[in-house]
Order: sequence, then structure tokens, then C-alpha cells
Amino acid sequence: MSTILVNNIKDTGNNTLLTSDGSGTVTLGSGFPNNTPSFHIRKSSNQAISDETYTLITFDAEEVDTDSAFASNKFTVPSGKAGKYFIYTQIYMYSGSTDQLGECRLEIYKNGSGVPRARFQSNNSSKANQYSPYIGMMMDLSVGDYLEVYSRGDVGSGTLNVYGEAQNVSYFGGYKLIGV
Repeated sequence: MSTILVNNIKDTGNNTLLTSDGSGTVTLGSGFPNNTPSFHIRKSSNQAISDETYTLITFDAEEVDTDSAFASNKFTVPSGKAGKYFIYTQIYMYSGSTDQLGECRLEIYKNGSGVPRARFQSNNSSKANQYSPYIGMMMDLSVGDYLEVYSRGDVGSGTLNVYGEAQNVSYFGGYKLIGV
């Protein structure tokens, strides 16, 4: 068995393919594709929303935002980053009282209009007072396209809330796919 010890690998054009700091941390050179931009944003507080009205869901706690492409509750595709993306979102909606949710909708809006829809509807006597819809999908995005999350619920009376706080139950994220 042989061992090769190096801290820098270059191609014949003297371009760095990878480097190692000697303690096991490897950094790939700029020629390697990666899944950026990527972002994952969550809610840090509850948000009241109007009954039977599509409402922009606000996200304010950035966990990851590699290209600073998330601002003002929307992700905008940066220059040079068009392509296929995996985009996902989930919210935890509940009624502020014992009122039952008759419906809960969640949508990702692309450039101001709804794209996919996750919809939960209960039409029987065992309606729940909380739902947690999720959307995950691949999307073709061009430079300048922007994505936002909207939700709508029907509680009959009372208040609707999208839960935030410390738990990671209401979030929005995505990343550029490589190899497609």
C-alpha cells in the first residue's frame, strides 16, 4: 500500500483543483461546481394572517444565504446563477383559539404569481386546528426571477397564525442543482 501526501493539486494549466490545510479540511478549486446559491430562512416569531386571504409569509432568521440573495422576504436569482433549483417551504398554521381550520393553502410565488400549491382541506366534523403543509419541487429559474411564500386559511372565526419562534417549523429554502 502506498500513501501520497500533498496539500495542493493543480492541473496542467496551473489551476488549483483542491487544497488541504493539513488537518483534514479540503477546499475545492473554483472550477468545481457547487450547489450555490443556497438559502434556508425560518420564522423567528409568530405571524397573524387574515382569514381567507392570501398573505405573504415573512421570514426573518437566516440560517444560510450563500450569495446574499434573500432579502425583503424573497429569494432573487443572482447574476450568472440561472438554472434548475430545488425549492422547498413549510409552514405550521394554527388557529388562535379552539376554532377549527377548514382549509390551509401554501404557495410559492414566482415573479408575483402562484406556482405550485399545497392544499389541505377538511370537510368533516373532525377538523383540526393546525396544519403543516410542505412544498418541495424542482424549478427552472432565470437571473432576476424571485420567489416568495404565500398562505391562506379558513378558520370561520377567530385568528390564524403561522408559527415561528425557536422551532424550525416554518421555513423557506432552496439551492441550485448541479449536473442537470
